[in-house]
Amino acid sequence: KEPDEKLDESFVEQKQEEIHPIAKIAILIPETSITTCTLQAVDVPNDNQEHFMGRLPTYTGGFFLDDKRISSKQCALRYENSSDKLYITDHSSNGVYVNAVRLAKGSTVELHKGDIICFVAPHTHKLAKELPCYRVEK
Repeated sequence: KEPDEKLDESFVEQKQEEIHPIAKIAILIPETSITTCTLQAVDVPNDNQEHFMGRLPTYTGGFFLDDKRISSKQCALRYENSSDKLYITDHSSNGVYVNAVRLAKGSTVELHKGDIICFVAPHTHKLAKELPCYRVEK
């Protein structure tokens, strides 16, 4: 392929499946167009278990967020491989936002490709550039 040509998405998905043939995983990509804080991509395992994101990295399979405004257990991510769906549950005291809508504490919603997840403030808020924001890819 020519360097300037865009890759066909189905080709990319096929190659990813060859690399990770075990099962699909959900991936949260730092949304650099919104946030300026340094974040790592989050690969959510397809094991039907909750994987916490928060300030305390002691949770098995958890993802550490280094910010005092983030709760020790900000949220839980669960990838359900039987239905190929990704869910987020809010466990925070200061807010989880999906597409600028705050989740009620303890509520669970399904995530879709392209959704924006932010903590403490929605991605439309002026503070968002200082806070963790992710875009869902899967």
